[in-house]
Amino acid sequence: MNKTTIAIGFFTVCVTAAVAVAADPIKMKPPIPLPHAGITLGLPVGFVQQNELADETHILTAGRTESDKTTGGISLLVVPAEKGVTAESFLQGQVDAYTQSLAVRHFKKLGQAPISIAPGLEGLAASCQYSFRGIKTVAVVICFIRDIKPEKDAAAIHVAYLLTMEMPAERKKDILRTLDAVLETMKLTAIQRPIDMEHDYKGLILKDFKGGYSVRAPKGWASGKNDWGITLKQIDFLAGGVACPDVQIVSITMDDKLNSKECGRKYLDAEIKRGLKVDVISEGPAKLAGKDAYQYVVRKSISAPATTPASQPATKPADASDKPKIVQTPEEEPIMQVHRLLTVPAEGDKVRHYAIILTTRRCDVKKTAAMMDKLAENFSLIAIPKNPPKPTPKKYKLEL
Repeated sequence: MNKTTIAIGFFTVCVTAAVAVAADPIKMKPPIPLPHAGITLGLPVGFVQQNELADETHILTAGRTESDKTTGGISLLVVPAEKGVTAESFLQGQVDAYTQSLAVRHFKKLGQAPISIAPGLEGLAASCQYSFRGIKTVAVVICFIRDIKPEKDAAAIHVAYLLTMEMPAERKKDILRTLDAVLETMKLTAIQRPIDMEHDYKGLILKDFKGGYSVRAPKGWASGKNDWGITLKQIDFLAGGVACPDVQIVSITMDDKLNSKECGRKYLDAEIKRGLKVDVISEGPAKLAGKDAYQYVVRKSISAPATTPASQPATKPADASDKPKIVQTPEEEPIMQVHRLLTVPAEGDKVRHYAIILTTRRCDVKKTAAMMDKLAENFSLIAIPKNPPKPTPKKYKLEL
């Protein structure tokens, strides 16, 4: 990483000068490799990496607390971008969306300046200040666009990186030298497909009390909940910026007495009736939560869903709920799915049906099935309480 002078707004000093006058150097932890995003990044001592990621574009978040008070935050957002998107336009879009939040007040962009990320790769550094739920905050944001060639004759993929550091306003003298220490550890690496990587499946334990199960999220994977249950995923930039692997866990009660095999077949038949081409590659007995289950491995011809529209009207007002533009994979590209299914008795005459559905793209059967085996090993059934506990709020605010 080249040392770069950044003169930004209210700081009125450059990074190198800030480091030179610092009483104590910033101590850093060993760099964290993030191969699916093509980057390595170190955290300052005192900052703790969070295991839970909001979505697959949030590659890393970390926070620092002192005396139960948050005194710093770092986040790295990596997003596939459309052709023609610049660091300035991408950053401005993020700022416009952020300022729509009701929790943000008195937002002011203080300044910006170019920054050299690597030879031949320029980015943009910007500073801002605002009040978040009454807490006066300062932030510095580094943004750059990287072009990736997944294959020799393939079109370039544009990837936007957004590195944000936040601190309380009273700590503004520390923010530049801390950011500079982080930048010194940052290195760009070759992007790898998540499906080709080794994963640590002993991450955060997630519990769906309403659904009656728990599962470990592999480290570095984003997790969330929807109407069906828990989701787990990582973004695959080399496949066009879609989630791959993409896991959906389902827990539903049913009135009929279908077993795991019959229930899975009924679902596949419904997909066929919807006009999808479904090829069953293999099927047979399996295990889930230590019980007899059933598994289907299928290939589907389906249009990959877009996380957001590929294009939006230029006049559309900014919305805090808007997410960065995501590039779609080609329509009708086949996907691979593994369905691991379990049916158990439920209250009354009903049964409860569990399903782990793993979706991959541009991946062979062996790798997809092996990943399902690992996911299933870390799935357990839990008692369904009458009064499920409320979710614990996130400790750190890292939204920009």
